[in-house]
Amino acid sequence: MRPFSALAGVIAASLLAACQPTGEGPEPAQTPAPETTAVGTPGSLAEDMPQPPAGAPEPQPPGEPENSARAALPLPGSLPTPTPASPVPHIYMALQPDGVGMPVSAIFAIDAARDNTPSDDPAIRLTPENGLCNPQEMRSYSFPAEAAAPVVSEADQAKGLTVPTLPAFMAVAVTDKMLATGLATDREQTRALNICTRKLWEELVLSENQAFLPTGQ
Repeated sequence: MRPFSALAGVIAASLLAACQPTGEGPEPAQTPAPETTAVGTPGSLAEDMPQPPAGAPEPQPPGEPENSARAALPLPGSLPTPTPASPVPHIYMALQPDGVGMPVSAIFAIDAARDNTPSDDPAIRLTPENGLCNPQEMRSYSFPAEAAAPVVSEADQAKGLTVPTLPAFMAVAVTDKMLATGLATDREQTRALNICTRKLWEELVLSENQAFLPTGQ
């Protein structure tokens, strides 16, 4: 299966950066709490040691600068500000039965505008048959009413969806949809379309991930 330029171009602009978890800045160094000196009992070592006058600064350990604890604290504004994650693209999916005994096709599109208009964007149809996935690029596809909601959205990102888990997520979505709509009576009957779906999204994610790597990698 080769990369699909139409849909892959949309993923390049939105999917990878959006699904990646945002890295957090380093935790600020903690100032060690001052050790509490035990109160000596009569005849103890603490009682015999000379005590500094009230209000005098505590002596620093040899070789340690007086402002070392203060230097360990980051300066205001010195920590990097985490970049908020962008919303994930809305991925739409529709199933298209071709008749009794014929393979079921799956159509995928990304609504680049995230405004419930997937029919304005390019789509890909998969029709597994005879061990082949038979992908077909489409300029657009009119999604029916039963496919009016995206199968991937911000809600899935909030639950932990990432780029590496997207292919498996889409494959499971296909299987669940076929079972829910009666296009399959068990998971084995969804196997061909499940595998083709996973391979499609693996290649789309891989092709765009490579686009972000330096030349030669």
